[in-house]
Amino acid sequence: MKKIRLGIDARIFSQAMNGVARYAMALVKGLSECEQFEIYLFSDSPLREEYREYFSGHHLVLFDNRRFKKYWKNWVLPFQLLKHGIDLYHAVWDKGVPLLSPCPAIMSIHDLYSISDINKTSSLKKKSRRFSGLFLEGRAAKKIITVSESTKKEIMKKLRVRPEKITVTYLDCDKRHIEKMLARGPAIALPAGLRPKEYIVSIAGRLDDVRKNIPFLIRSFSRSIKDGENKNGCRKLVIVGSYNENSPSFGRLKDLVDESDLRENVIFTGYLPDPVLYHLVKEAGFMVFASLFEGFGIPLLEAFFLGVPVITSNTSSMAEIASSGSALLIDPVSENELAAAMTSLCGDPALRAKLAENGRRRLRAFDWDITIKKTISVYNEVLKAR
Repeated sequence: MKKIRLGIDARIFSQAMNGVARYAMALVKGLSECEQFEIYLFSDSPLREEYREYFSGHHLVLFDNRRFKKYWKNWVLPFQLLKHGIDLYHAVWDKGVPLLSPCPAIMSIHDLYSISDINKTSSLKKKSRRFSGLFLEGRAAKKIITVSESTKKEIMKKLRVRPEKITVTYLDCDKRHIEKMLARGPAIALPAGLRPKEYIVSIAGRLDDVRKNIPFLIRSFSRSIKDGENKNGCRKLVIVGSYNENSPSFGRLKDLVDESDLRENVIFTGYLPDPVLYHLVKEAGFMVFASLFEGFGIPLLEAFFLGVPVITSNTSSMAEIASSGSALLIDPVSENELAAAMTSLCGDPALRAKLAENGRRRLRAFDWDITIKKTISVYNEVLKAR
C-alpha cells in the first residue's frame, strides 16, 4: 500500500521550546507511529538540536536563505510541495498555508490573540495585516484544526469560518516525556533559597509576552505577602521564562520588584531545560497561570499531571481547560482577587490537596492518542474529498 506523503510545517522547531512546539512534537511523534504516512518536514530555517529526536528519520526539506525568507510560504513552499509529490500539507500554526498550493492544506490555529482587543501592543495597521493573512489562509485551508471550543468560537466570529470546517482537538501534556525528565531528578537541585512546597511557580515562556501578565502577577503577589495573613510559607515567587537582561521590558520588571521591596522574594529563572523545569514545578506549593489570553494552556495540564494545585484566569480557554473545580479561577485584572487566592492556598493545605486531586481527575479528558486520531480523521476526510 502506497503511503500518503504528508508535509508538515516544521519552522516551529527552529525556535526555543514553547506551546506550539510541544504540539508539533506530539503530532510528529504520534504520526510517526502510524504506517499510513510518510512524513516530510518543511522549514525556512535550520532546526534546533533539542528537537532532533522528533525530526530525525523523516524527510527534511530546508530552505535556508535569509534573503528570500519572506517569499518562502507563497513562492518557495508550493514548488517544494510539488517537487516532493506531497499529498497533504499541515501548517501546524498560522502564517503557514500557501495561498496557492498544489495539494490540499490544513491549518492549525492555536489562538487569535494577534487580532484580539486584548492585544494592546500591536498597531492597527499590524492587526489589519494579520487579520488579512488569517482570513485568506482560513479560506485557502480545506480544514482548520483548533485546540479549544473557545478558540473555535473566536474563529467563527472573527474570520467568518463555517463551524463544520473547524475541528477541535484538545491538546495534552507529554506525560511520558515528563516522567522521563523527572527520572533525572536526584541530580537536580532547586534554585538557592527554595524549599519544596514553600514557593509559587509561574510559567511565562517569554517575560516580554504581554498576555502572560507578569507585572500583574508581581503586584498581586506583593499584596499577598504583605496583607498580614500569608505567614506560613509560599513567600517566594519563581517566574520561569526567557528574557533579555538589557531589554526595557525586563528593566521595568526589575524596577517593579525593587519598588515593591521583593528582591528576596521574586526569582527570574530565565529559560529552563525540561528536567529542571518539571522538577521545579513538581516541588512548588502551587502554580499561578494568570494570563490575559490563551488558546489552550499546556502548563495547566503539566501542573495537573505533577499533582500541583493551580490558580488560573477565568478568561478565554483557561476556564474551559481548568473546569470542574480543577483550579481556582480569578479575574486576571483584579489584583485583590489573585492576592486573596494566593493567600488562601498558602494557608489551606486541605484546599491544595483538593485542587490537586481535581486536577488529576480533569486530566483524564485530555489524551494525545485521541488528538492524533481526530487529526488523522481530518486528514482522511480532506483526502477523500480530493
